[in-house]
Amino acid sequence: MFSERWKILIKRISIPFSFVLIGILAWWIFHQKSNLSTETTLDQVKRKNTISRIASNPTRETVDHPAVESLADFQTANSNPERDLEIIQGVIENYRRLFGGNPIGENEEIFAALLGENPKSIRFLPSEIPGLQDNGILQDRWGTPWRFHAISGHEMEVSSAGPDREFHTADDIDW
Repeated sequence: MFSERWKILIKRISIPFSFVLIGILAWWIFHQKSNLSTETTLDQVKRKNTISRIASNPTRETVDHPAVESLADFQTANSNPERDLEIIQGVIENYRRLFGGNPIGENEEIFAALLGENPKSIRFLPSEIPGLQDNGILQDRWGTPWRFHAISGHEMEVSSAGPDREFHTADDIDW
């Protein structure tokens, strides 16, 4: 008799308790998504501030290398897209030689590292280069962000979407 009452009580409580639990879970998931979008916005602001700070700090040591000197040709009418790619690969190679591996991250993180946000605060690029946006993303000559894919710690594939501005088409330029 006593156990029958408990069974009935548990049945009556379990359904409302399940709804409360589902409501709490839904609230938590929604709250996490809103925090994630706030963090993304904060990360974007931090990156923009980092690029501004790097550009305004001329005291960083700059690597003296032909790839840096060749930046005068980077994304100009006197050059071509293949040369742009060659220059970027040369700058990444300079970084790789000094640090023993590729810069890591997405486009803006890689260029922040090349602009001096690295363990030795060394600039591999001048702060003013064609295609570098305020948000730290470097775009190709057609206005599409360059893509980077680390094949290994010592090999980096760099790609431009080409004139059609779409990746994975016949006019892509890869190295």
